[in-house]
Amino acid sequence: MRIAIVTILAVLFAPTDTWSQETERVEPGRQIRVTHGCDVRSGSASRCSTRYRVARTAGAYRHVSDDSLVFDAFVGAAPLSLPLEAVHRIEVVQGQKSRWLSGMGLGLVVGTVGGAVIGYAATADEPSLPGIGAVAGLVLGAPVGLLTGGIVGAFLKTERWQSVPLHDLRATVAPQTDGRFALGLSARF
Repeated sequence: MRIAIVTILAVLFAPTDTWSQETERVEPGRQIRVTHGCDVRSGSASRCSTRYRVARTAGAYRHVSDDSLVFDAFVGAAPLSLPLEAVHRIEVVQGQKSRWLSGMGLGLVVGTVGGAVIGYAATADEPSLPGIGAVAGLVLGAPVGLLTGGIVGAFLKTERWQSVPLHDLRATVAPQTDGRFALGLSARF
């Protein structure tokens, strides 16, 4: 009776059909980034486990079969096939974004600190003006760094990634050493 219940639950909650339907929205050839638990240094998924360290591999999407995700990860190499149970996340490229805001923040910090240090060093020999040079350098360096960082950041473009939903519920059935089966369910919130 227990085996029948486990089998019925496994069939009802099996992720392969849901997985295939959701990821087929990604057209072949599109750039993807896969977070997985496989060792792919040799160009093939040699060791895969849900407990293995998490790795991220990018490449061109090919297709999803009943049990694996296939994509071109290495130029000139055979397509990489990862078991679906080892895939944690898939992301697709949604264009590029500018880094102007990050550039402004970094420029503000560098300009403020740099201006204060230069201002202090410029007035260090004047005993009558302690700290005035540092404050003046800070006030002048902050906007210069802010503008410079914003301009540099506007020219730096990075890819914008969007996560593709894997599935809401994953069920796994594993045989135990004593002949029984174990059912594992994990929900995504």
